[in-house]
Amino acid sequence: MSTKYEIIIADDERLARERLKSMLSDYGCFYIKSEAENGDQLFSMLKNGNYDAAFLDIDMPGRGVFETIKSLDNKPYVVFQTAYSQYGADAFDSDAVDYILKPVSRERMDRCVAKLKSALETVKKSSSLNGDPVLPKKSISLKTNGLITVVRVDEIESVLHENGISEISMINDDKYFTDRNLTAIEFELPAENFVRVSRNGIVNLLFIKQIQPYFNGCYTVVMRSGKKMELSRRRVKILKEKIDF
Repeated sequence: MSTKYEIIIADDERLARERLKSMLSDYGCFYIKSEAENGDQLFSMLKNGNYDAAFLDIDMPGRGVFETIKSLDNKPYVVFQTAYSQYGADAFDSDAVDYILKPVSRERMDRCVAKLKSALETVKKSSSLNGDPVLPKKSISLKTNGLITVVRVDEIESVLHENGISEISMINDDKYFTDRNLTAIEFELPAENFVRVSRNGIVNLLFIKQIQPYFNGCYTVVMRSGKKMELSRRRVKILKEKIDF
């Protein structure tokens, strides 16, 4: 039997929810567990339930969606949807898997679902049905221009996502490029060694050389290769929990 992922959808427009449900039903891998029609309902449902993924309208009455997502300890994989393009930066700052503009075409939804399924399928959760222990990944595969490259996780120094492309820098100075977004890659990397330092950057803690004060509470992370990565102010606390500085 194929896996059914439990999802929540939220939109203040009933017709928009019906259209989304219709589109998602075609993929055969989602079970719509809950629906919310405003931000307050969404907050209550997410706080009191467990979901694999969430398709969320950004502009709804009630509690703000970004505020809700940032407050959660156990976040589902999130796809934001909206009729307005100006929310893109906030969406990806909330670690969204994808950000889609209404009305969503079938082709665009295909790409979105492919990203979401990739993230869901590659993460082995410790609460898996058979109870088997989850072993850390030793490698990840990257598909670029029709070629599949296998990359050792312990040799990845950093990942930088810009202009729709993720650049994976290795400790031997090799670089690999993929159109997979940063969140999808992050889910495959062991959390004990890798940390998100900004909206578009991940570093391997083992290869940090220096952490230099920048300005306004931000820092620059200098890797052993000399590569410099921004450490945003909102992620300083997260890195400090891993490294005492």
